[in-house]
Amino acid sequence: MSGTAGGLLGWAAALWTGAAATAGGLPEAVLLIHGLGRTSRSLSMIGRRLEEAGFEAVPVDYPSRHLPVEELSAALDPVVERVGTNRPMHAVTHSMGGILLRWYVEHRRPLRLGRVVMLAPPGGGSELADELARWSVVRRLAGPALAQMGVGPASVPGRLGPPPFELGVIAGDHSLNPVFSALLPGADDGKVPVARARVEGMKEFRVVPCSHTWIMFDDEVARMTVRFLRSGAFGDPRAGP
Repeated sequence: MSGTAGGLLGWAAALWTGAAATAGGLPEAVLLIHGLGRTSRSLSMIGRRLEEAGFEAVPVDYPSRHLPVEELSAALDPVVERVGTNRPMHAVTHSMGGILLRWYVEHRRPLRLGRVVMLAPPGGGSELADELARWSVVRRLAGPALAQMGVGPASVPGRLGPPPFELGVIAGDHSLNPVFSALLPGADDGKVPVARARVEGMKEFRVVPCSHTWIMFDDEVARMTVRFLRSGAFGDPRAGP
């Protein structure tokens, strides 16, 4: 098969799946960055949906309960090196994973990202993190990064500037923990207030009836994520993927 014919077939396949192939025939990569106390498996459902849409889902694992954000961000280095910079790179994050990515791009490596979807990020921190960090047993279990997700002086979100990439944020407003919600102002997902999920400079913001823990397993959240990575817009909730 000639190079021209092969290229045409590659672009035809890209149009069919809705994701553009790169000049080298590689799919666009999407980093999947989990939150505090989770693993990459927590984003496996969205990863499958991304693969079905023609992207390459690239899971990122890091020891979230053992180090502060500044040191945790180093876990992205080998993943970025493996994916390479010769094709578009996007990201989907959950909770603290969004803060980790923002710190990495701002302070460690000026990574050129295409589009990013953040699920339930503590974009403005969370009062719950400050409260829980007061308890020594929680600090031992959750690690030093927990206290960095608050709204006080140690807050990492409060020290970050607007992200230099096209960003869509999806927040939840359904809580499974009324005790935690009592410590949070306004509507919340059980861990992050809706108002604090906002990130300065974001392009789109949606609120869905999901909890912080399960937002990444919601079908509509997955569809909106794929649509944003494709087009830069969440689109009509009634639309297909």
